[in-house]
Amino acid sequence: MDEVISEIGLEVKRDSMVKGLSRGMKQRLGIARAFQIPQLFLDQTVMENMLIAAVSLNGRPSGVKALSSLPQMPEMERLLDLVGVGEFAGRKARELPEGQRKLVDIALALALKPRLLLMDEPTSGVASSEKFGIMDILTRVLAREKVTSVFVEHDMDVVERYANRVAVWSMGKIQKVGTPAQVLADPKVREHVIGI
Repeated sequence: MDEVISEIGLEVKRDSMVKGLSRGMKQRLGIARAFQIPQLFLDQTVMENMLIAAVSLNGRPSGVKALSSLPQMPEMERLLDLVGVGEFAGRKARELPEGQRKLVDIALALALKPRLLLMDEPTSGVASSEKFGIMDILTRVLAREKVTSVFVEHDMDVVERYANRVAVWSMGKIQKVGTPAQVLADPKVREHVIGI
């Protein structure tokens, strides 16, 4: 993690822990996250979710005026279109299938204008026929927005296809670091972590 943080220019002291930072400090440092289970306001529309995220950029609002009149609306529309869910902006979040909720969750994270996006299992809960499509969208969007990402993933097909660098975590320690090919070829990783 230290290497990733230094590569993108985040100024965090080596001995500091990201988990010890306040949400506001993480945001100011350019760190956002997307969850394994998307954290959406299910009774709000997709656009309302986006605008709530946009308002949070300036800290906790003392009062929220009509969301539809916020100046961030065009940017939120752009982000939804970018991840391919713009057509669902007026639908309640609960009406969307899991794959589309994941994409909305990514758009929400991007609304915070991060330099580093932490993702927990971006393909979890998504039909196997959709996982590569979602990852294709994510990698394209992150490259376009110039956002570095670190993701936790147990699906080795996804790791092999989308990761540039892999760190295998097992028994509370990083066991192996390298390219996907290097890591997935390691006999100890194959036996003890992947179970082959």
